[in-house]
Amino acid sequence: MSSRCCNTKRDLKLSDRLYHCKLCDLSVNRDLNASINIMNNGVCELPHYGSGTPAPLG
Repeated sequence: MSSRCCNTKRDLKLSDRLYHCKLCDLSVNRDLNASINIMNNGVCELPHYGSGTPAPLG
C-alpha cells in the first residue's frame, strides 16, 4: 500500500525492494514504505488509548 495515497499494489514480489505506485508516482524503499504505513496506522489508533480510567495497580 502506498504510504502517500493508500493505493494497493497486488503484484508486489518479495524480491521487489523498491515500491513504486503508478497512481501517485511514489518511489520508495519497500521497507521504509511499510514502516511509514505502520506508523500512520498507529497514529490513527492513539486517540482510542489512554482515554479511559486507569486500572488500579496491584
